[in-house]
Amino acid sequence: MMVFKIYQEYRDIGVNYGMVVHYVDFGIGASYAPADVAKKLFAEGLKRKDWVTFRGEPISVKGCGLLVQGLKQLGIRVEVEDGGKQKAPGWFSQVDRWLIWWSPTSVFNYGALRPRQELLMYGGDDIPGFLGETEKWDVSRGILVKDREGLKDAVKGKDIRVYKESEYQQYIK
Repeated sequence: MMVFKIYQEYRDIGVNYGMVVHYVDFGIGASYAPADVAKKLFAEGLKRKDWVTFRGEPISVKGCGLLVQGLKQLGIRVEVEDGGKQKAPGWFSQVDRWLIWWSPTSVFNYGALRPRQELLMYGGDDIPGFLGETEKWDVSRGILVKDREGLKDAVKGKDIRVYKESEYQQYIK
């Protein structure tokens, strides 16, 4: 599996917002076996009951399911952030939390997301379209915006989180 970066930082979006988590960002970088990724995480200070967040389209990374399974057996909690460009993997239920970016053309089964446990995120300009299209699923939703003003009426009384966009978040979308 190609790993761009393994590090520890505050989670600035999602259900784990504000928590210190360990990140594994997949992408162009070093090639690791799943066991080597786990070793590197533990060398960075990962311990039982800590959170690891996988990003960079982890569903498509060969060996990611094996890595999730191994970490879960060691008592590690796993969150996966993915663009939703592929179907939910066979290891879907082993992940503690999912954060999936919504797209009207996605093949991901958004209905599989568990209520109040996972998050369906949107970071585009058609917020009314996102809210209308996703109302049918019993899932927590999130919106990433530059300016939160003017959204209060649209999200009031709904299970919708509004996050302020940062330069870093623009990079990971």
